[in-house]
Amino acid sequence: MVGILLMIASIFFSLFNTEGYFEYSLLQNAIIQLGVSLFGFFLIGFAAYKFLPNTRTFKAFVLDVESGAKTGFTTAPDYSALVGSEGTSMTVLRPAGTAIIDGSRYDVVTAGDYIEKDTNIKVIKVEGMRIVVEKV
Repeated sequence: MVGILLMIASIFFSLFNTEGYFEYSLLQNAIIQLGVSLFGFFLIGFAAYKFLPNTRTFKAFVLDVESGAKTGFTTAPDYSALVGSEGTSMTVLRPAGTAIIDGSRYDVVTAGDYIEKDTNIKVIKVEGMRIVVEKV
């Protein structure tokens, strides 16, 4: 708020030049110019707020389609169904790597153990996108 007031004050003081003398008519003209400018700014801002969203040009820039769980959009897949599933490590898990679980590839991490490639593994827990596995 202080920054906005200082910007308005700087515009106000730039509207008159004293050059060694001061007249009240200069101050009066500066106040009128600043007042008209602020009134015009708020008038144009209100008109833009009121009418711009209804124009075709503005609508081309704004996405009006809602993306939510009801429309089938999710930010992260739900891997909780994998808990208890078994698979095979596709790469060395030290502790992160890739595994094939139920015929699909997944990025997995171990509970801290080093697991060799082509070792049977089991999903012990899922935390969001993190699939934790252990050696069977």
